[in-house]
Amino acid sequence: MIQFDEEKMELMNSIGWHAKKQIGKIGNGTDSQDGIYSVFQEVMNYFVDEFQEGYGNKIEVRIDEKQEVTIRDYGRGMGFEERYANSKSPKKTMEVTGFGIDAVYVLCGGVEMYVYKDKIREHRFYSHNIQSHSDKRKTREKDGLSIVFDFYHRMLSMKYWFDDGILLNMLQNISYLNPGLEIVYIRDYMKVRMKSKEGLVDLLKDKQQLKGEYLYPIIHLSDERMEVALTHSCANDSRMYLFVNGRVVEQDNPCFLAYREMLVNALLKYYYFESFSAEDVLSGLIGAISIYIDENESVTDRMKDFFSKELWLYLFRNTRVSDMFLMKMNIAKNKRELLSRY
Repeated sequence: MIQFDEEKMELMNSIGWHAKKQIGKIGNGTDSQDGIYSVFQEVMNYFVDEFQEGYGNKIEVRIDEKQEVTIRDYGRGMGFEERYANSKSPKKTMEVTGFGIDAVYVLCGGVEMYVYKDKIREHRFYSHNIQSHSDKRKTREKDGLSIVFDFYHRMLSMKYWFDDGILLNMLQNISYLNPGLEIVYIRDYMKVRMKSKEGLVDLLKDKQQLKGEYLYPIIHLSDERMEVALTHSCANDSRMYLFVNGRVVEQDNPCFLAYREMLVNALLKYYYFESFSAEDVLSGLIGAISIYIDENESVTDRMKDFFSKELWLYLFRNTRVSDMFLMKMNIAKNKRELLSRY
């Protein structure tokens, strides 16, 4: 057993308190905002990073009857710290939540890590000490890493349950944001596989309510840090989906409204008609946006630059789609002006 020194223990305590503040309410698992899902997302981020680095294209998630979670990938057979040390260009997803894997050890009280590389290396983390098993068992398992965690050690008096619907929605979103990654969700009574080929395009296709609802093929634009999928529906309502650094931004979040406004302003500026309103632009607009930003990076500048270059260039080159945009806005404008007279 390797004991932490006093400085390390103090650091772990501070991380733990910070993490508890970040995850918000603990909850029993019935609400997607409950802290157990923030911790689940935190651990998943590290496995997704490995895929984004180009190693492994499959992640398995298992939950047993005791609500113990096991996440296994098939990337490099090394622990998280070693992976980051050998990383080409790591995306520090832990900055999104504000706490790292060390905080998960503190919050859960007990975490087990298994490294598969010809042999199995087992590491156990309990509160403020590490039990590292140097004994290596030979294995025929494929290279990779698995993490096992639960909240039993910290929440003895609380009954919680991971909701299948909430977890499947989280995993499906991860799939959309990482085309080519296969995610397998396993529980006693189910086994669900998901894999996206076209990213946010697949999201909009899956959200399509009726066959033929979309007026034209989905616009799909992307660069290394941003991805956008847009189309119009026959209806008047607007549906938008936003992801920042791999996490969903809810519609009541001020950031969501600000990002949607940037898209609307970019389209208004492209068509340079002062008579159009934001309501006209949003009429029937179906879109999804994913953006990855650094801590000191301006989201506004990045989005404005992307829309004024990539989106404008697409509309300029694809006159049929541009005309459909204009037609839809004109219909909404005429309807709005007609209603205002009565």
